[in-house]
Order: sequence, then structure tokens, then C-alpha cells
Amino acid sequence: MYYCTEPIPDCSDGDTIANVYTAFNKTIDDCWADQQKFTAGRIYLAVTVFNGIGIIATTIIFIYCSLFTSAAPSLQKRSVLGTTLGAIGHFIFSTCMFLSQSLNGFIGCHLLLWGLLIGYYTWMFAFCTRAYRLRFLFRLNRLKVKYLRMTTSERFACLNDKDYRWYIKKKDRITMSLMKPYILYALTIVIIVTVVAPLEITQACTIRVGAALSIAFYVSFITFVAPFILYYLKDNADAHGIRTELWIDSILGIPIFVIYIVFFTVLAPKVLVQAEFRHKLFTPANWIVIYTATAHILSVVIPVLSLLPIQNVYWIRLRNSVIKHCRLKKRTSNASALETSVCIPELSMDSLERCMSDPHIMQQLQDLAIRDFSSENLLFYEKYLELENKFKIEYFQLQNGPRQWKFTKKPPTNTDIEYKKNLIKYLSTPIPEKMFPAFIHLYETFIREDTSSQVNISYRARHSIDIAYQNLYLHYPELSPKKRETMLPTSPTTKNSIESKLPSHEDDTILTMGIFEVARIEVCWNVFNSVYPKLVEMYNVQQ
Repeated sequence: MYYCTEPIPDCSDGDTIANVYTAFNKTIDDCWADQQKFTAGRIYLAVTVFNGIGIIATTIIFIYCSLFTSAAPSLQKRSVLGTTLGAIGHFIFSTCMFLSQSLNGFIGCHLLLWGLLIGYYTWMFAFCTRAYRLRFLFRLNRLKVKYLRMTTSERFACLNDKDYRWYIKKKDRITMSLMKPYILYALTIVIIVTVVAPLEITQACTIRVGAALSIAFYVSFITFVAPFILYYLKDNADAHGIRTELWIDSILGIPIFVIYIVFFTVLAPKVLVQAEFRHKLFTPANWIVIYTATAHILSVVIPVLSLLPIQNVYWIRLRNSVIKHCRLKKRTSNASALETSVCIPELSMDSLERCMSDPHIMQQLQDLAIRDFSSENLLFYEKYLELENKFKIEYFQLQNGPRQWKFTKKPPTNTDIEYKKNLIKYLSTPIPEKMFPAFIHLYETFIREDTSSQVNISYRARHSIDIAYQNLYLHYPELSPKKRETMLPTSPTTKNSIESKLPSHEDDTILTMGIFEVARIEVCWNVFNSVYPKLVEMYNVQQ
């Protein structure tokens, strides 16, 4: 019989007691116990339905906001696959746990067994996978900043360095490295099903086995997995609260585990009599479901709710207070660097461009970018400014005299015609051939499609630069990198069609500062929409 569909007995009806219970050597206490049991079965069935709908709906919203909403950069930096895998594990585990209490004991035992083996294991594996991804990306971005700032000779001196070898090995195979845990997960699931399924078919399932298995899983998580993750991520803070979320999940599991053990050893009934059956209505394993549900709220629901425009004055005060005590106390060096800087960060594009010309501010931005997993934007801008400063020296030497005007990115007034003429002339002046290698390195490192440090710019901006470098490699084949196949067609007809579409100069040089201008502006906006508001917020709280 199924608890959720069996008719609820009327224990106040004498005929029911006589025909259903007394006739089969049962008492009225058994009737009251059945009444509560069947009522609980209906409740757990309803909870199963609403719980499943809630998990599926929130997970779909999370995936949609992460992949298809441009206004959710923080969600886009989270592990969508890992978070979804955790939600699937929570869905399987919670559904099996609730259904096991709404059906009969025989089916419930099997549901409990597979809910733990598949559902809870999947949730726990996804938890570890997200920790691995966070540590991997943090280390990769930190080493990217370290080594791309070095000169060629400095990197050559690091050839035997363990971190450098790791970086070289991983930088072009990020996707493959991040997919390894999921391959391992698939293999372990196959092993679990292969080993357990035959045993379950040949041997009867008992509640004692399910209870022992639930304790074993939870104990392994609390005593090994959670402490390991706390230690594993101790130096890997991120800008999106992923580490904080994992830490809260790990720490929260300890008190819930204590409550679980108390319910299991003290409050669990030995016999199903009326006085003790009330404890059976809420089985100890439900506390594990509460734990995974809390983790689901932290990883899926709260990040989605954070997109809501909360402008309440009390919320803002609380948030600033938390930032001041939790973030700035750990980063006093950031505050001191801000104080030594001449530039005062403000939430405007003009202020951002001034700040990115300030070494102290740039260092703080890069520190935030490492935790944001977007270090390539600031690295590109650093290299761009270095090359721009070198080009300025060459440019003013080409003017056959001393420098006559001061170049800035923004004109002092909108009517400064002389400035606009000078700016157009500056941006359209060909780059000297001796600077080609440096600009090729900039393109091959940050602009070219599929490079490991590729910046996120539009197709229009990237395509215009690609065409310029195709033209450069066409006229200077010796400058084309030997490590990859040429991107130019070999057909003479195609070659002529490309040349006809490219701008021409007397010296066959088409590289100018102007071709990078759109990319520079888009990278500025990337920084402005990601880490720069955090810097401004830190500065405002410090003030």
C-alpha cells in the first residue's frame, strides 16, 4: 500500500476499528498511527511536487540569466555547469527522500538508497568541482598577470619554474582542464551503478542499510570534504562570492550534522506507537535535505535575486558596513595605495581612463581583476599604454620639431577644432616598422581569435584588426608567427580580393593607433562594467 493514496481511517468509527483492526489483532493505537502515517504521506507527496517545481524553476532562471542576460556579469563568471549539476543532485536526492516517506517502506528503501548514491553524491561532487574550478581560475589569472608582465628574457629565466610550466601547459587548454572533473564524475557514476545494481537485485533492501549509508555519506562530507575545501580555498578569494558561498555551506553542515545525529540516535522511535510516531513524521534524513536546500538557495536563488535593483537606504548602509569590515580590513595595502595615488576614482569613464594611467590604481584594479577572472582586460590596456607611449615619442619626432600640442584622450572642449585635427592625424599615422614586433605581440596575445588571453570585444572591433594584420602578414610574411598556420588564403584570386578591400599606404603599412581605438574603448567598458565599480566602492567606504 502507498501511504499517500491509502484511505485515511476514521479511528472514531467503531465499525472501522472492529473490521479493519480488531479482526486482524490490531489495536486502536495502530489506527491512530496509520491515520498519522497516511496523512504524512499526502503531505510529503505535496512537498515533493512543490520542491521539484521550485528547484527546476530557479535553476532554469539561473541558467537563463547566466547565459542570455548581458546585465548579469557576476552570474556569467560562475560555474553554470557545476551549479546546475549541484541543483540536479539536490533535485534527485530531495525528491527520493520525500517520496520515500510518502510511499511504502519497500519502495521507500530503494528510493533512499539511490537518492543517496546518485543524488547526494552528485551534489557533493558538484560542490567539490566548483571549488576546483575557483582555485584553477584564480591561479591561472594570477600567473597570467605575473608572466605576461615579464619581458622575454625574464620569462626565459623562468623556464624551470614549476608555476611557469603549469601556466604554459594550462593556458591553451582551459576548457579541457575544467572538464576533467565531469569526466571523472561520469566514470564514477557508471561504477556505482555497475556495482550496486546487481547487489540490490539479489539482496533485499532494508531501512537499516539506507540509514547506515546516509550516515556514512554525511560523515564523510563533514569530516573530510568540508574541511578540505576550507583549506583548499583559503587563499583564493573571488569577486563573486563563490568562495564565501562554499565556506558557508561547509561550516553550516556541522550544526546540521549534530542535529541529524541527535534526531537519529535520541528521537528516532524504536516502535511505532502513538506516543512516539510524531517523531517518525519527520525522519532524521530530512535534515540532510534541509542542508542541500540551503546550499541550493545560496548558489542559485540568492545570486539571481541579487540582480534585483535594491536601493533601500538601510540595505546600502548594511552592505557598506560589511564591505568596510570584511574587505578593507584584509586589504589595508589597497587603502594605502589609494591614498598615495593622485587620481581619485569616480564612477565615470573619464575617471577610469585617468586611473588606468596611474600605476597604483592599476595595481589595485589588477588585483580585483584576478579575483574577477578577467585579468586579460587590464593586461591588454597596460601593454597598449606602453606601446602608445613609445609611439608618441616616434610620432613627435616625425613632426620635425619640438612637441607642439599635448595629446589627451578627451578634448578640453567640444569646439577644439585644432585638437580634433591633431587627434585624427595622430590616430591615422602609420606605426614605424621597427615597432611591428611589439604590436604583433599585442595582437597575438590579446586580440586574435582563440588566444588564451583574448579580450572580450565585439566582432566588428576584432574583424577590423584582423584585416589589418592579415594585410601586414601578406606584405611581411617573415613577421607571421611560425607557431600557427597562416590565416591568409593561398589562392591568387582570393589574395587579390583581399588586397582590393584593404586600405593602402605608400609604404604598404596599414598599422595605425586608430585600428586599436574601438578595441581600447570596448576594453575600457569591460573594466568599467566589472571591477572598476568595486574599486570606487572600496574608496568611498574608506573615505
